[in-house]
Amino acid sequence: MLQFKCKFFSAGCADAISISFKDITGKTQHIFIDSGTETAYDLLRPELLAIADQGEEIGLWVISHWDNDHICGVIKVLQDDDIRSRLPIKQVWFNANYRMPGDPGTTSGWIGLKEGALLRDMLQGELGIPSPVITTEKPIIDELGLKFTILSPSPEIYREAIAKMKKRFPLGVKQWDHQQKLELLAHLPSHLDRSPANRSSIAFLLEAGTYRMLLLADASPLDLVEQLQKLGYSPQFPLQIDWIKVPHHGSKRNISDALLALIETDQYVFTADASTMHKLPDKETIARILCHPQRDYTRHIKLLFNHRNSKLERIFDVDGQDVFERLNFSVHFPAPQSNALIITANV
Repeated sequence: MLQFKCKFFSAGCADAISISFKDITGKTQHIFIDSGTETAYDLLRPELLAIADQGEEIGLWVISHWDNDHICGVIKVLQDDDIRSRLPIKQVWFNANYRMPGDPGTTSGWIGLKEGALLRDMLQGELGIPSPVITTEKPIIDELGLKFTILSPSPEIYREAIAKMKKRFPLGVKQWDHQQKLELLAHLPSHLDRSPANRSSIAFLLEAGTYRMLLLADASPLDLVEQLQKLGYSPQFPLQIDWIKVPHHGSKRNISDALLALIETDQYVFTADASTMHKLPDKETIARILCHPQRDYTRHIKLLFNHRNSKLERIFDVDGQDVFERLNFSVHFPAPQSNALIITANV
């Protein structure tokens, strides 16, 4: 039996995730997925030093792509001499075999390119940590006794992302949708994410025996749907999972009815804090989950947030007091005084 603990650190609108488990030999294994912005380092450091104190190691650290809210924490970790000297990191998945564009002004729409190049050079240079390129070209990878099925990026999308680095991609301006009602938001037209950086995200299905987790980074539904269909999943035969880390912090541009039709789960994890800057998660994303045309309303849905604050607590105020019963769902937050949402399982 495997004992699993998944922690989604409260790192703002950013991904910083750890998975720890005892394998069949009794050895404790640790996987980290992304690392948040620089401020997430303060959350990660005690966790990493505790692992070092036990004489253990990081078997794998996945950096899904080069945006600052995924990459900057691990850079500070690798610059920490205390951690570096005491905690082995055996392998890092990070797709960054690119050259920086010559004109710095051409990268204004790309967050984290310089940081990505810095991390790549650290890994391939003085640290010498293996960092293979991960794409759907090799869809099945066995690591640490677990099965990874790669859903994104495809080799073609990754090459396209590299080729488009010299183009500008405006970040745009977002509006709050938390004051709109779920049933109205669910029927709005979709405008899906075509950002090359997000579409280059390493996204995967992680399996430990019969326990299945879907970790989608900032990947686009355009690519996820295509890969899931290639693997044989359909609305009639959806992928059954225990939980999904909703892509891109719950952005409405990274969820679609087509993607939700290929997935069957009762638990949806959101890594976002409803900050004024990013305005995520989008309530439209939640509406699509709760009001999906193929949803079985007899199954209770759990929405799990890795932050607790008044904005998230009041997101359904406008929907009426009966909304939880009407749409058969509940909302869950980290335990009081906790710095992470924690999911545990015995598999």
